[in-house]
Amino acid sequence: MINPNDNNEIQNLNTEEIAFPEIEYAGLPPLDLDRTTLHQAYSIIANAVDPQYLNDLNWIHNADIQWQLNELQLIANNISQMILNYRNHPNVFLLTKIFIWIQLWGGVGGRSIFIRGLRWPNNFDVNIYSAAVASTTNEEFNEALFTLNQLYGVNTAFATKHIHFWSNGNAPIFDSIISKIIFGIKEPNPNNYNDYILGIDEVINILALRGTPNITREMIERNLFNWANTLQGKNWIQIRIGI
Repeated sequence: MINPNDNNEIQNLNTEEIAFPEIEYAGLPPLDLDRTTLHQAYSIIANAVDPQYLNDLNWIHNADIQWQLNELQLIANNISQMILNYRNHPNVFLLTKIFIWIQLWGGVGGRSIFIRGLRWPNNFDVNIYSAAVASTTNEEFNEALFTLNQLYGVNTAFATKHIHFWSNGNAPIFDSIISKIIFGIKEPNPNNYNDYILGIDEVINILALRGTPNITREMIERNLFNWANTLQGKNWIQIRIGI
């Protein structure tokens, strides 16, 4: 862990050398987003999939950040409930629906599987997705990641969003923002995912020894993501990736 104001120490980090900023990790604040992409994601996905997968989504588009934050929370709550329903009554329709909703929650960056290559539904293989879900259930997060990366257009950032939901928040999301902060790499390398999780656990242990117990992986990931939008976070990222 490094003081985020110590520019020299940040500069001395090697590419892919793991490092966490010493910031506040307690609590699980709402996502801090500076742009709206949810409506664009919805438009793309709604035009690509059978309407039955989205017909119970009460879509009233407002287009501002607060609307998006509220909508993301509603979608996340629905995904969690669908996962619970699936575990009680597994079926292909619900499994596919959960995949679609997580892609929607993740934003416009998940559009490739729907509109490129062979397009939806030809790009999607429910057996691959089912295998990844099974690995996540067994807490084999690294195996789940590499399984999900077999799906067309599902990169590491989106794969870990699926793993995050299916693990009930226990597995952190590993997107480009986190990769820049922790490893100094612009795009997340799937080979670094397990090291990222181990690093989070080490931070949790350090914080517990310092008198801050009950910190979770989800708290670490969320606070890092939000911190990236601060002046301090932007400075850290600029130094780490050499801008």
